[in-house]
Amino acid sequence: MVNYRTSFYRVEQIKKDISLRTRKLLERTVLIMEKIKLNVEHCKGCYLCIANCKPGALSVSSEVNAKGYLVPQVDSEKCVQCGCCYTMCPDLVFEIL
Repeated sequence: MVNYRTSFYRVEQIKKDISLRTRKLLERTVLIMEKIKLNVEHCKGCYLCIANCKPGALSVSSEVNAKGYLVPQVDSEKCVQCGCCYTMCPDLVFEIL
């Protein structure tokens, strides 16, 4: 004989556990959405990163660093964290998060 109260409770508990796990996973995903960190003071304006960005997430900003170079900016909606900018940059401007 099946005790429906116990079965229903277990199903509800499983749903809560799954929803909690999903929520935690989404929270981690939201944190990851900050995709790239730039140390623009290292940039020397070669723009190899922009030329090699396949998704087109990088562009030249109007911001100037201490060396006097216009620095790149990231469109985080287009960025897919492929790492091309990180790989191409000779000055280690990029940090993939």
